[in-house]
Amino acid sequence: DRLSSPRKLPSTHKMAASSRPGVSARSLVARLYRAYVTNVVASPVRAAHAEDVLQKLSYLIPGSLPCADELSELVYMAGRLLTLLNDAIVRHAACRNRQRSTPPGTASHDRQYLLRMLAVLEQAQVFLELAAIRLLGMQRRWVVVAIVEAFKMVIRGYLLLRHGHAVLPSPPIQHVDREGVSCPLCHKTLVDGSCVPCNFPGSRPTVCPQCGQPPSDGRPSDTTPSSTPIRGSRSGRILQFADARAPRHACQACQQRTALEQKLEQGRSSLLQFHPATISAGRFASEALFIIKPALHLLLAARYGMSSWKPWLAALVTELASLRVVHTDGELKQHEKAEVERRTSMLLMFALRSPFYDAWFRDWLFALLDRLQRFVPGGSLLIAPTKQYLEVWQQLYSYTWV
Repeated sequence: DRLSSPRKLPSTHKMAASSRPGVSARSLVARLYRAYVTNVVASPVRAAHAEDVLQKLSYLIPGSLPCADELSELVYMAGRLLTLLNDAIVRHAACRNRQRSTPPGTASHDRQYLLRMLAVLEQAQVFLELAAIRLLGMQRRWVVVAIVEAFKMVIRGYLLLRHGHAVLPSPPIQHVDREGVSCPLCHKTLVDGSCVPCNFPGSRPTVCPQCGQPPSDGRPSDTTPSSTPIRGSRSGRILQFADARAPRHACQACQQRTALEQKLEQGRSSLLQFHPATISAGRFASEALFIIKPALHLLLAARYGMSSWKPWLAALVTELASLRVVHTDGELKQHEKAEVERRTSMLLMFALRSPFYDAWFRDWLFALLDRLQRFVPGGSLLIAPTKQYLEVWQQLYSYTWV
């Protein structure tokens, strides 16, 4: 009977699954990632709080650990990279809700990929340099710095030549306003469609949900013409409704609606990527000077040494020429003005670079810190650690061109 009865063979898909043990692990990782994406889209503000906590944890790592600097920078880098990931998730969910394949203001997927790669390099550069110092030594770390700067120079040069990205901000991907994409009334996200009344483009009710009357905040309802002028009886002036303001006699619900629409507009603008402006010869020359500045500094430092004035002067002159050209090239966009202001403020870092720091700035700075430590009550609690770590910060962070 045992020989005559047919033997039940295992199914082919079970045999295939058993022969590929990595399939279940990949499917588990995919399910976990989908659950994480769902949670981030559902509560972007909570995700922003988690990123902030992770970055602040980097300052609480005790300095007595043998790898305290590297571990602290690793935790801080993880928080910044998590911010980039969550911003990409929120922006992709908003674009999917609007049935668009690419975010507004972007040209192609390859440009998005290069911008993300550049953002990751900028966030990971300090940790890579610290790891190189730990593993290779103080002198050989310049090899890692040169490799990272070469990648950044190639990416920025390609974005400048191919896509016209002049005065590229840092970071190159705009941060998403998490509070701007979360409804303050129902505390739901505005990017996945869960907040239907407040979701952009939004629809204004014809009746106030609180007082039951037509909106009284100076904006007409859906059934009223949106631009009906009013002529004053005494002065004869023509008055028109102000769409973005709510007078004092508006009810609370209408004021909340007006504030919500303004918040929505800010959240919408943060979901947009930086769009390159029409590039001119001046902006092209300014960005080209900014791109070659790190390479010029490293080449001259390798030729004459870090103690020579030639690398320091060459980098300073290149930076000043770049800022001078972009200031005389015409009107800039809002994000370009912010980036020019950031680059102008970064000129202060030249005071912390050798040989200017060794020859002039170090003695003056330590004399100022000593005076503050003597005369400021409780100043030693902050100034003493600052003086202890100042040499380390000077050798590392003053040479980070981000």
